[in-house]
Amino acid sequence: AAIVADGLGFHGGYAALAEELTTEAGILSVMTRARSLHVLERTYWVCAFSINQHASICGSFGPAPPDGTPERAEWDAKKLDTATGREMPLCDCREPKHFNADVYDCELNKFDAMMSHLV
Repeated sequence: AAIVADGLGFHGGYAALAEELTTEAGILSVMTRARSLHVLERTYWVCAFSINQHASICGSFGPAPPDGTPERAEWDAKKLDTATGREMPLCDCREPKHFNADVYDCELNKFDAMMSHLV
């Protein structure tokens, strides 16, 4: 429902649309609106195999490269919200973190294998 709501231009949530999609008449109505707005041709990327951000990257930006380097400038820029220009907040959750060296529990290192499996 969230993707359909985006395509139809909903900005205040999608609960009513989700309810509408529970009936055949509602689905037909939504399809008619989507067709008239030419949104059926849009492409959305849906990552159905999401990762738990709290088990990996929520609490840190990673180690900072040396000051004055191009790598540091890039690192600093990536910490900012592109819409607001403010530094993105970090999470203080206590979820255990697992990175690539923790081969089995890490969720970050499985993307290529999953994509190969899907193809």
